[in-house]
Amino acid sequence: MLHGKRVYTVEGIRGRRATEADSKHRFPELESRPTEPRGPGVDREMAEHLGVVGEKALHATQSEVVDKRASQCGYCTPGVVISLFEACYRDDIKQPWQLDDQVAGNLCRCTGYRPIREAIGALAGLQPADGFQRVLDGSGSDEETLKYVWQNQRYLQPTSLAEFW
Repeated sequence: MLHGKRVYTVEGIRGRRATEADSKHRFPELESRPTEPRGPGVDREMAEHLGVVGEKALHATQSEVVDKRASQCGYCTPGVVISLFEACYRDDIKQPWQLDDQVAGNLCRCTGYRPIREAIGALAGLQPADGFQRVLDGSGSDEETLKYVWQNQRYLQPTSLAEFW
């Protein structure tokens, strides 16, 4: 699912949420430090802004960003898209302050926050019936299990817990 390469930035820098990780059925904010020996994404399924494209068309998040004109120069777009993507699958964003909190740290100097706020308002809690929701529901991924053996080493990347065990 991780299709692109992005630098993880710190709080307050544009595009801070360029990547989200699935852990315990949510896409929590991912923080990275260059000194982490194993990296923040170990044992997590990663969703990156280029990898959230829908099964046959743009993901609802990407469509909403386009429809609301919530992006201009593109510098902050990865972070904004991933913040909106996470909001799309959350069911606990009920209050206006939670909408603001969801995109906190994604600074956009070109577009302004009104279109971004309109987009997140339309997306929060949408939970479309797609491959990402199936992963969150525990019914599996659209991706096939990856298996290969080389010499005496075996590699397995299961798409469900049942395959793992």
